[in-house]
Amino acid sequence: MNPLISVVIPTYQHAGSLPKCLASVFAQSYTPLEIIVVDDGSTDNTQEILASYADRITIIKQANAGSNPARNRGLQ
Repeated sequence: MNPLISVVIPTYQHAGSLPKCLASVFAQSYTPLEIIVVDDGSTDNTQEILASYADRITIIKQANAGSNPARNRGLQ
């Protein structure tokens, strides 16, 4: 059995890029794979986009702190 791979995606104000980014991860053939998206305080429609994938990803929302803290939060 393969080890679980976690893909952590920090995002801030990138609602327009998220569908393409997530499609790329979904296209991977490796299993098991978990996808964790950390919304770092976006004020665009990031949460709406992420909600449409809620059954396939883990969504974490936090106040804006920057990409490194967002990535670390996803790793936790």
